Amino acid sequence: MPVVQINDPKVLEEIKKCREDFSYFAGKYLKILDAENNKFIKFKPNFAQLRLLDAIGKNNWVYCLKARQVGITTGIAAINFWKALFTKNYKVAVIAHTSKSAKNIFEIYASYYNNLPDFLRVPTKAANVNEIVFTTGSAIKVASATSEGLRGSTYNSLHLSEFAFYDDIPKTMASILQTATRNALVVLETTPNGQNEAKVIWEENNGYEKVFISWMDNTKYVSNRKPKQSYDFIESFLNSLKLTREQRNWVYEIYETRTGGDFNLFKQEFASDPTTCFISSGENYFNLHFPVKEATTGYLEYKMKEKYSTYIMGVDVSGGSKTGDYSSFIVLDTTNPERVVIASSYYERISPSQFSLIVEETARRFNALVVVENNSYGLSVLEHLEKAEYPFLYRKVKFDKITDKYTQSLGFHTTAQTRPFLLAKLQKWINERKIEITDHRLQYEINTFVYVDGGRPEASGKRHDDIIFATALALQGLDQVSDELAEDVVQQKPANIREIVELETKLGTSWDRIKDNFGNELIEDWSNSKEVNFVDDVYYLDN
Repeated sequence: MPVVQINDPKVLEEIKKCREDFSYFAGKYLKILDAENNKFIKFKPNFAQLRLLDAIGKNNWVYCLKARQVGITTGIAAINFWKALFTKNYKVAVIAHTSKSAKNIFEIYASYYNNLPDFLRVPTKAANVNEIVFTTGSAIKVASATSEGLRGSTYNSLHLSEFAFYDDIPKTMASILQTATRNALVVLETTPNGQNEAKVIWEENNGYEKVFISWMDNTKYVSNRKPKQSYDFIESFLNSLKLTREQRNWVYEIYETRTGGDFNLFKQEFASDPTTCFISSGENYFNLHFPVKEATTGYLEYKMKEKYSTYIMGVDVSGGSKTGDYSSFIVLDTTNPERVVIASSYYERISPSQFSLIVEETARRFNALVVVENNSYGLSVLEHLEKAEYPFLYRKVKFDKITDKYTQSLGFHTTAQTRPFLLAKLQKWINERKIEITDHRLQYEINTFVYVDGGRPEASGKRHDDIIFATALALQGLDQVSDELAEDVVQQKPANIREIVELETKLGTSWDRIKDNFGNELIEDWSNSKEVNFVDDVYYLDN
């Protein structure tokens, strides 16, 4: 590397000017790759980048919510590079959501450095695929959110790129922000990713300078290509915005070529306003949101068993992998079906055999009707409870048209057809506040259970929905007849007059019309029995 001519007054003056004036330095010496022409051009801040720089001038902590490809990452890299180049011991950390993105961001810094004139190129003592260390003690490090490479150091500048897509936003942010110096520059930037913690941070009054960058702020988002056809839902959206004909054409072009027919995906990735971008994809399935940050594991009990109370236990079973889903159950006190209360819950990565023992112990303590999914790992729990002769197990009765008989099976069988009904009932009960949501694990999963592409409700990103399904299964024990599943008669043969009345109420028909389906055995009056166990509706009357 040629030696810097520090004795040249013109060189010294130029270095001083670059050090004192970011705009001058960036406009004259920083170069970025023009992807369209595949050549380096001078960095000229666009509207979005100027807004970001203005926000940084007001506050050291900035949150930039943006549409895709508006140049924010390039702008942040420019100011970080300038500070690291001209400030001793200035350390920059960039955290990307994937390893590939980390590599792409580092290439921006590398191109800035490699295209500098010799007199501005501060010597390096280390340079590799994700790090530049200057002889001045300054450094720029880029890593993914799952990497441990940034731990153990302190940084003068933190750039959390696309942080809404981190696997565990609270954990990653807590870890990274601890590395910031007292007066560090902290910039969060992301495109929206549904209603996760990134949305919460955006809406909170937390000291960040908030900047929203619309796709309309990118002057390149125009097209002369006329749409193949128009759609009412797109036209309705476009009419709410003040757009040029070229911008309208561009919206149609992106919809037809890059969204797979999912316009919600367009509204998320190419945000026009903060509200729309958050709700378009990743809209919450439930209308409640709780201030809980994370879910802890283990057994929690909220109320002791009470005499004459009725309980239902929903059980969701996983394989026990240390990184997989959680085995969970929830015990609901359903004595008052208009105000169901959580009695206890369990949430842990544990083997099915160990989990079976805990399920049995808790079920016996509450004398609960147990509703277990009879798919996959749930079969091992059902088998254990059967061998243990646990008496109160949810039974699904189906009518076989071929044999003209009813058949029983233990547990609830979740399929593509039954899953929507399972969740729809839970959604209704939660939205109508018929369940008192005291369990923080359930609160956490409710916060992150969203509509994904195609309208399917599921856990956002790599989060979990185990206790949600445990709760949904528990609710199946409330009414053993589902109107939506036409031929699935999920009711055991009534054992007494009381059960007959309940069955008639549920089916909307008389016992005389349906009793032949169950045989002709005599039904005794319940009042004459010393002990009656109403398994299906979980009434347990002793003596």
